[in-house]
Amino acid sequence: MNCEDTQWLSIMRIYAVADLHGKTKNITGLSSIIDEEKPDVLVIAGDIFNYRMPETVIQHLQKLHLPILGVRGNSDLFWNRHKLAAKTPVTLLSDRPFPIEDYFFLGLNGTLPLPFASRIALFESGMLASVQQ
Repeated sequence: MNCEDTQWLSIMRIYAVADLHGKTKNITGLSSIIDEEKPDVLVIAGDIFNYRMPETVIQHLQKLHLPILGVRGNSDLFWNRHKLAAKTPVTLLSDRPFPIEDYFFLGLNGTLPLPFASRIALFESGMLASVQQ
């Protein structure tokens, strides 16, 4: 492959995190990393909140000024998804492709069965079946 053959390629810088658990130090740390690294998109792979009081998290996410994709983890209660959608640039991913530039993202909300009670535990076979359709 020579240089002319690669003109169709585009590069997307993705910064991915998980398990913020609503902790202010985790969320404020994102801002400095994003300012320094300049990613095109932030992906939050679950446990955005700490079961309650999402307002602080939402305020910090509003200040990041880039597309944010996420999935709900076991500490992200169902009703918080509406707050994310209404007040932040966060798009919760699903089994339907979500486009950003030339790329498509999928996401599965929930967690695999855990050794403790979880409100959104799902079985891997069911999650994979929904994506393969």
